Amino acid sequence: MRYLLDQGLSRSTVEYLREMGIESEHVGTLGMAAASDAAMRQSWRKAGNEKL
Repeated sequence: MRYLLDQGLSRSTVEYLREMGIESEHVGTLGMAAASDAAMRQSWRKAGNEKL
């Protein structure tokens, strides 16, 4: 399971989670920083991920 972190959380949180063994991505690194929540959800789930 992978988690998507939005702009409300810093990118350093992704690194922290990864160090803990939790797969995660930040919307900014995916080029979705300005995307709506609905667009992020759709893209994330289309890629086969579950958690936001």
